[in-house]
Amino acid sequence: LEFNYHHCSCRPMPELAECECARRVVEKHLAGKVITKVHVNADNIVLLAPPSKFCKLAGTKITGAGRKGKQIWLELAKPPHVGLHLGMTGTLRIRGLPQPEYQSNLSDGGVWPPRFTKLHFEMEDGTEFAYTNARRMGRVRLFPAHPTLCEPIKSLGFDPFTDMLPVKEFGALLRQKRADVKACLLDQAFAAGVGNWIADEVLYQAGVHPHVAASKLYDEEMTKIWSALREVVCKACEANAVKCEFPEEWLFHYRWTKKAEGSKDHYGEDIVFVTSGGRTSACVPTRQPPPGDRAAPRRAKSIAAGMAGGGEK
Repeated sequence: LEFNYHHCSCRPMPELAECECARRVVEKHLAGKVITKVHVNADNIVLLAPPSKFCKLAGTKITGAGRKGKQIWLELAKPPHVGLHLGMTGTLRIRGLPQPEYQSNLSDGGVWPPRFTKLHFEMEDGTEFAYTNARRMGRVRLFPAHPTLCEPIKSLGFDPFTDMLPVKEFGALLRQKRADVKACLLDQAFAAGVGNWIADEVLYQAGVHPHVAASKLYDEEMTKIWSALREVVCKACEANAVKCEFPEEWLFHYRWTKKAEGSKDHYGEDIVFVTSGGRTSACVPTRQPPPGDRAAPRRAKSIAAGMAGGGEK
């Protein structure tokens, strides 16, 4: 999995794909190994348990790594388990591997442990792990039971990569919401792990403007959003979050212009930037028409219409 650290020009914050990539790396290098030493930076903003409790993890085996949405955890042979939230700038580092591409602009000069390390494990075979967080917006916690039974994970919505909802259930839940569809996709209690670039890409692929109210989505639009969410997340994870390997026609490659005038998508259409859900959203009006005075959604046919071959699975 070391190839996931190719350096591309765009460096988004870690969303579902980046977190899944990080989970795979730590599971590959840490699963089945015993922690022999624990080093803690006493940062009471990032660390949500006293340093002494982290130090008691020495002697415990790591059995695997899990993830739901943007929440990652190290599963240990016995509780507590270690919860790792990256926030905007967090990284999970293995000594000897380069840093993730979304943090490649914060060079640590090859020093170990890296700058901004908050938690550092030494393993029985010499492997070393570090959790870093430059802007202190991530969190490290200890879970007294399986992480999926504890907050904040148990309150998360479905994960589009590991447990995507059937299309009918997805549509029914989304249509209950009154907010703009972009804001709904960003709601972690609805779709865990979806962040700004994923939401923009999904709506671009579906041809839906971010300002369309979720309650006013047409059945065809709902199905397109469901399909695009599944496809975008799966392709991003399949590429192991290597941005240069995302499909060249994705809006992702053209949206990092900081509202510059004259921005174009792959097809030469104008990109505009609007605010939705409190976030800047990139969209292409010729492909994603603004809602205007939108009529009530058509109810004549099922959301699942046209989904041949068991498409809800």
